[in-house]
Amino acid sequence: MIKTTKEALGARPDPKWRSVADAVFLEFGELSPNQRRFSLNYRWTNAPVSVDVDCASRTFKVSFRNGGAIQLPPWELLKAENLPENALVAALVFKSVSAIWHSMIEQFAASVAKGNYRLFARLDDLRSGFEEIPYDHWRLYRVTDWLAGSGIGPEQRRAWSLHVLRQSLVKASSGRKPVYDQDLVNDEVQRLFKTLGRFGPDKKKGWRTRADLEERIAQFFYDRLRKSPSKSVLQKLAARGIEAYEAKPT
Repeated sequence: MIKTTKEALGARPDPKWRSVADAVFLEFGELSPNQRRFSLNYRWTNAPVSVDVDCASRTFKVSFRNGGAIQLPPWELLKAENLPENALVAALVFKSVSAIWHSMIEQFAASVAKGNYRLFARLDDLRSGFEEIPYDHWRLYRVTDWLAGSGIGPEQRRAWSLHVLRQSLVKASSGRKPVYDQDLVNDEVQRLFKTLGRFGPDKKKGWRTRADLEERIAQFFYDRLRKSPSKSVLQKLAARGIEAYEAKPT
């Protein structure tokens, strides 16, 4: 049996960890918005014309030539009950979404293979504490439920509550400051607001003020660059992220 790294990781996910589904979108979110849009070349009236990957909401938006659209997480779009009624159109949507989603999963797996992520899960028993999965074992796992973060590993070992921690991907050279990308901040603010709601006094501790948002943005960049913005830069990044969220059509 392939064994994982045994560590006293506790029974609850660490706040710095992300779900494996979040990590796949996060990895893909490094690309520009134009690179996250896929144009399709089907010409008839009700055919799909494009697929947009929305990394903030963790969804795919499939747009059709007749003006219609479907927006769902990719694993939901691939279910028969969520596909268009027309069998041919459904097949084209399935083919397109499946190809894009699998390319994203492969991009994430390649990054894991480089040691860019640490992987954690409850193994064999849903009630057990977390264990670390060696990065070079990840390709042996198959995710069966992206929303719950469950899967099957080597020798049919069940994995529950799959989570990841992103390692530093950039080593800043001496005297060179990392670049804090506003688009990445905007995506992260939208993800947080969609997941946790707007921060406020009625929310749980750690999500009540703008300073709490700024702290999460600081952690967001520390996970990538091993550096965080200064307080003044964090304030600007957070303010612009909130503005971008409020400006986005609902």
